[in-house]
Amino acid sequence: MNGKKAIFSALFILFSISFVAVALIVIKNVRAASLKHYPLSIPKFSLSDFTSNSLNSNMQTLFVCFMPDCDYCQKEFESLLPIVDSVTNMQFIFVTAEKYDSIVNYVPVRMFENKRNVKFFGNGAEFFKQFGVKTIPTSFYYDEHKQLKGKYEGFQQFTELLNLIQNKE
Repeated sequence: MNGKKAIFSALFILFSISFVAVALIVIKNVRAASLKHYPLSIPKFSLSDFTSNSLNSNMQTLFVCFMPDCDYCQKEFESLLPIVDSVTNMQFIFVTAEKYDSIVNYVPVRMFENKRNVKFFGNGAEFFKQFGVKTIPTSFYYDEHKQLKGKYEGFQQFTELLNLIQNKE
């Protein structure tokens, strides 16, 4: 009887390990496939006098697409504030389709006023189209080689992003 228990236990452990391995592979492939519908490297874009060529080279970039009247966007800004304060090798580009004048007094914009690695832009409707933005908020994380590493739709706490950033530092 002990021999059967040992065989059963070994088979159960082997099955469990196999299941986890297959699940991890599937998750990785699904994530990679979901990124294929978005620019895999930062495309040329223009926001006022700021263009894709204006991005700091050798820095990671987080594009955050938002609307001023979006409650989830405001919560997302609050979750990003500690990341902006702690990460020095990343630039944060916030883009709205609204006119820039409509965001000047927007509370989250003022939260980031004196941050050197943060920029806000209005009139970004064309930017939204280029990046395939379908929902607000949507964020795109590009590494220092300008390659897409993450896309985040809807409100995020950015724990995955923080893990990705910390693994680079």
